[in-house]
Amino acid sequence: MTKRKQGIFWPTDEHGVILNVGDEKYLAPPWDAAVHDIIAAYEQHIPNDTHSIYITGSVARGAAVPKLSDINAFAVLEEAVDPELVMQDWIEKSEKAITRAHPEINGVTMELWPHGSLFVEPEEFSVNAFILKTHSVRLWGPNLAPELPDFTLSPAIANEDILLFYEDDFVEALDEIEMRSSKKNVRFWCRIICKQIIHTAFALVMLDEGKFTRDLPLAAECFLRHYPQHKADIEQALQWADRPSGDAFAVHDYLEHIADWLMPACETWLDRYNPERCYPYGAEDCVEEDGEFDEP
Repeated sequence: MTKRKQGIFWPTDEHGVILNVGDEKYLAPPWDAAVHDIIAAYEQHIPNDTHSIYITGSVARGAAVPKLSDINAFAVLEEAVDPELVMQDWIEKSEKAITRAHPEINGVTMELWPHGSLFVEPEEFSVNAFILKTHSVRLWGPNLAPELPDFTLSPAIANEDILLFYEDDFVEALDEIEMRSSKKNVRFWCRIICKQIIHTAFALVMLDEGKFTRDLPLAAECFLRHYPQHKADIEQALQWADRPSGDAFAVHDYLEHIADWLMPACETWLDRYNPERCYPYGAEDCVEEDGEFDEP
């Protein structure tokens, strides 16, 4: 049975700055052909709107496993381009076509990122800037990474997974499984939410660990050091993240059980680090009149 690699903690420099683990050397067979097709799709459909193209995720950092890992790509749009006016009807078709053409990958995600989503106020956290700066590889166009700020371990990074899971992701997955219980749809959402469960669990202990990772086995291991009583639930999430269940009742029951302990844990963390539930972390509505961020 194919298994995920255990993974890595992101390295840091002597100042605690998180370094980029993405490297071009990982864009080798069996991933290079699919990467080439991704670039071609962006160039074909929005050549004049695209500033630069990147790969992120497990492929970019050398942790991908054939037939198990997907490829995550994003194009940063030109600064003057209105994202609402950019054609997007081609994206889903391209994702499916590339996935069919390359059986070694488990799927393709192609996103469009507004230029402005990377360059925000200093006190505001941009998850897009963080992803590009710390775990992405430029494929095409000028590299924006040198223009972005450095990142150190902070509540802002953990907040990204915890708040979205607490307020949006969990309910969305549960609703989708309840409304459309076909095995195909249930497997799709089971895989997504189980990954998010593990990322959220790790985010809860990230500051205590003093390290950052996006690799699921390592994230699960870190969480279980602090909460060994949830071993069975986390191991189930690991299993379904790779081989999702199509049983709507089983997945629904599992998620309701997870919610019994994970949602209160998220609430406790948020009450401490983000009591106003600000998103993005450090957003303007979380700034006091004196201009300083209201630290919890």
